[in-house]
Amino acid sequence: SSGINAEYGEANTIDHHRHSFIHIFSVLLLLTIQCTPTLSNAKTNEQYNEELFLRTLPDGKLLSHFQFTITWEHEQENKEFLGYDNYLFPKPIAHIVQQYGVDEFHISFTQGRWNYKKWGYPLKSAPTGVELLSWFKPNNNSSVDKRWEGLTNALSGIFCGSIQFLADPATTSFPKHTFEPYNNKNAFNNNENLRYGVLPRESICTENLTPFTKLLPCRVNAGLGYLLNPLRLYDVYYHSMATHVKPLCKAEENECKNNGVQLTLTLTVVIDPAKADWSVINLFGRSKPLLKCPLASVSRIYFVKALDSSIYISPQADYITPLKKGMGNGVTDINLEEVWNYNLNLTTVLDLKVKNSKQFSSPFPPVLVHRQVTGFGGERGGLATKIFNLVDKPIKIIYYSAVPWYFRIYFHTLKVHINDTLIPTSKITSQKITNNDTLSQTFHYLIQSPAELRSTPSILEFELVIPSQSTLSIEIDFEKAFLHYTEHPPDSNHGFDIGAAVVVAFLPSSMNAPNPFWSPVASDRSTNTETDFTPIHIYTENLLVSLPTPDFSMLYNVVALTCTAVFLLFGSNLNLLIKRWKKTFD
Repeated sequence: SSGINAEYGEANTIDHHRHSFIHIFSVLLLLTIQCTPTLSNAKTNEQYNEELFLRTLPDGKLLSHFQFTITWEHEQENKEFLGYDNYLFPKPIAHIVQQYGVDEFHISFTQGRWNYKKWGYPLKSAPTGVELLSWFKPNNNSSVDKRWEGLTNALSGIFCGSIQFLADPATTSFPKHTFEPYNNKNAFNNNENLRYGVLPRESICTENLTPFTKLLPCRVNAGLGYLLNPLRLYDVYYHSMATHVKPLCKAEENECKNNGVQLTLTLTVVIDPAKADWSVINLFGRSKPLLKCPLASVSRIYFVKALDSSIYISPQADYITPLKKGMGNGVTDINLEEVWNYNLNLTTVLDLKVKNSKQFSSPFPPVLVHRQVTGFGGERGGLATKIFNLVDKPIKIIYYSAVPWYFRIYFHTLKVHINDTLIPTSKITSQKITNNDTLSQTFHYLIQSPAELRSTPSILEFELVIPSQSTLSIEIDFEKAFLHYTEHPPDSNHGFDIGAAVVVAFLPSSMNAPNPFWSPVASDRSTNTETDFTPIHIYTENLLVSLPTPDFSMLYNVVALTCTAVFLLFGSNLNLLIKRWKKTFD
């Protein structure tokens, strides 16, 4: 019995120590939680905002634009690392920004093409496929091209895409004037450190959306990210997903000292509601009510409503902000912090699609662009681009086109017409061109860079002014190269793609037009107050061109014919050597 009591006493001692340890650990954990500043009351320098912009388009479809913004600011100037002491900013993005010395980059995944003629200008312009442009910081230890290769490989791993093919010199170009960084205060942002690439044939699917949602603080569990239903987002007329990273600078500084970084995740879809009565929850294929993301400082839904429309919206908006003059209609701003537990029911009349053309009709955008392939046969062809100025004011434009090396551009065949007037390519002025200048028959600059064989593409970039109610025509010829059979893709008979050309139209800010769309979420679109214009990027169509293609079945035919001949020859000889004849009649 004494042994049993001793064993029982030892067990009680162990249980006592175990309970004491659990009690002490619980107290320490509670003190740690109480002493650790939380995201709600800590003096953190991070902020997360999520917004959804809805607008009915003239043809009855609905524009849905999601924007998630994560801002991380710090007091130290030129802080080298961005990600180890933050809660909201994604670590993978922070790592590649520091690892490859990236000052600013923008990447987009787009399926379908934005219909400028019917829908006006988008909030975020992007070509079909994948587009990536990045500005790098000066670094004497590593070249820009090597860091560009590392960035493309890193982004390819993050977004599960084929972005690593942009490291190929055949898909990389160097625009001089077409793109400007949002932060133009840095002295090194002179576009010498800029790299630009497009993959027009890249397919966009849910494999790209999943890592995109993982960058959100609440992912798809709460907040507006809950509406990102892949089954609904890819059953649309247009789908564009983009990631923008840019440095933050104080407004009073003449030179940016990198006081922080801002990550903006956008998703734009053009969807057909298909029903007159619908809600935001049902529109994106969800059934449960929305729950506010606890990490979001701002969560809002904006719905643009025509003043004379019969659309009924519930619940009542917190406040209504009228749009700028000439931008048309009003915007309904609903603060999700107060009505987040309610569905945003947008009830329209039964015959909405029929009345849309009258209630939401709008004139054409000021500038439209169209490009096509000319010529016939498998040896030569051409590119023809037309830029239409549909307003009564002259508009300055920048044209940029990068054509792969296997389309050998003949720059001596370049012809630029304004209406029926030919503009000599030798007529270049050094004067500063504005929208009000009369130098509409003169290039401000004309950059022609021939392609290198199996390397860099051909580049054409120029700036001029299109007179009012005029059409600018650009024509140039090319020769189709004959590729080695190992250089053809698996589906070479499908054709080869030429990425979209870019047209930058500098629209006067005072222009009384319904486009481009004004939106609270598009507040980062800068307007130059000195010249009073707004640059709008317009992308042309992707082009599909057939190149001389060898008969890949010939390899099979040769193998089959050779094997047949060898079999007949070898079989006949073998038969004569080893076959023994029997005397049948003996």
